[in-house]
Amino acid sequence: MSTVTSRRERIAADLRAAILDGRYGPGDALPSASELCSRYSTSRVTVRRALETLHADGLIDMRQGAVPRVRTEPSVRIAIVAADWRRHRDAGRPGFDATVAEHGIIGRQEILDVQDQVAAPGHIAAELHLDDGDAVVMRLVRMFADEQPVRMARSWFPASWASGTALAERRRIRGSAARLVEELRGPLATSWIDLEGRNASDKERELLKLARGVTVVHTTTTFEDRYGNPVYVQEEISDASRHSWRFRVEL
Repeated sequence: MSTVTSRRERIAADLRAAILDGRYGPGDALPSASELCSRYSTSRVTVRRALETLHADGLIDMRQGAVPRVRTEPSVRIAIVAADWRRHRDAGRPGFDATVAEHGIIGRQEILDVQDQVAAPGHIAAELHLDDGDAVVMRLVRMFADEQPVRMARSWFPASWASGTALAERRRIRGSAARLVEELRGPLATSWIDLEGRNASDKERELLKLARGVTVVHTTTTFEDRYGNPVYVQEEISDASRHSWRFRVEL
């Protein structure tokens, strides 16, 4: 192991221990680069690489021209309760807007993309019982809580019935997309929900303004009618540090 590498790792290890045992608390500034260079008899390049390691681990925030600080807890945290879906739907409110309002948070949604008659990706085609490449309508929405981007939702609807409807138009849908789906296809009865925690992609970090080291939860929900037929699929990418989930399971 080279001397430069060992110093970088020692700096990172010492600062990590100081953060984890509370010597540096949330929001506290770390020692300056000059101080760390002097303390460890090393260069600014080595110090910066040590700090980048802590940034990648999600322990500190680093911004151009600012002093590195211990990462603070997010100011917005949202609890998603599966049982609330129907209550919000019956009230004629988009689920996200209603959920954040109940947390005393102001929510808004931004439509990023809408595409009509696009080929269904393989995993979406399988969920919807379509052939590979069958046409679907895709809607991509970004969600904000108190002006902080916290979630993205990409919904897929079979073009055989969704094409030419408001689902295929780039505008907000009165009362929520789910409400329109039920008007078009009848009541939704069940849903299958798959959750996966993973590292965010570069694009996801950009759109959700995530620090490096913050993970996302990728949720895939397949909505079914009363006969068990898939109606549409919604994929959500959520900032894991700002959400919690609760599901009630009938046994």
